[in-house]
Amino acid sequence: MKLFMKHGNTVPQVFIFGIGNYEFRDPVFHKLVESSYVRSHAGGYPEMLTHLYQCLRMLVSRDVRGDVAEFGVHKGGTTTFLVRCLLELGHDGTVYGFDTFNGFPPPRTILDAHNAPSDEFADEKSVRAQCELFPNIALIRGDTYETYLLLEDRELILSFFDTDNYSATRKALPLCARQTVPGGVIAFDHYYSPSRPTTLGERVAANEVFGGSDWLNLHGTGIFLKATQG
Repeated sequence: MKLFMKHGNTVPQVFIFGIGNYEFRDPVFHKLVESSYVRSHAGGYPEMLTHLYQCLRMLVSRDVRGDVAEFGVHKGGTTTFLVRCLLELGHDGTVYGFDTFNGFPPPRTILDAHNAPSDEFADEKSVRAQCELFPNIALIRGDTYETYLLLEDRELILSFFDTDNYSATRKALPLCARQTVPGGVIAFDHYYSPSRPTTLGERVAANEVFGGSDWLNLHGTGIFLKATQG
């Protein structure tokens, strides 16, 4: 600019292009994503994985203690991402991963509308092989509609629902809400998922459980934060 001013007093017009300055920047997050052996499929909306990391970072920084539950393990990419986040941030909680490892259960209602083969993964052996690298992962095989009761005596800091459908989410959600510690988080991959209309069941289940309750949902996200006081 100083060199330019030597040649006159005219102020130049400056045009700034691009949106790269809006990208989320955190060296720990990017290291965790880039070093993953199996890619996470948490992508109901583009920022889902970022929000999971930010929630865990916030909770650990406040010394909130408890475990993590994930409903819908698929290939284990998100499961291992969550436990690696905890370890990187210095938290020793367990990640409980629930899945049939045999595809979607038969639909119980019309809101169990999602059954895309691309979202099914039946190679349980390979999922367990990678998860066994982390002692803080516990995989629970079976229909979440029944297996969620394992969490009855667990304090939860984060629950992540990626069942894609209504019935399993609606069945497990009330218990998870009760077991979530004050200030904890429940996240839904498909609460805000405009490009995946068949996953509407997750949103309906969340609205039924959280309607009028002391949970904060920032519009446009799948993140619900539990109030610290009743």
